[in-house]
Amino acid sequence: GVEEDFTILEKTGHEIETEALYKALQPFGLLDFVRSGRVAITRPK
Repeated sequence: GVEEDFTILEKTGHEIETEALYKALQPFGLLDFVRSGRVAITRPK
């Protein structure tokens, strides 16, 4: 059969921290790296 090994990571934090993680993971052969902007969530009153 065909087998794939992969890991999914989620990182929250500031842009500089995310960029550092991206650079640290590059030697492992990243398949995808997605960044989102800030997310705001309102609280009910």
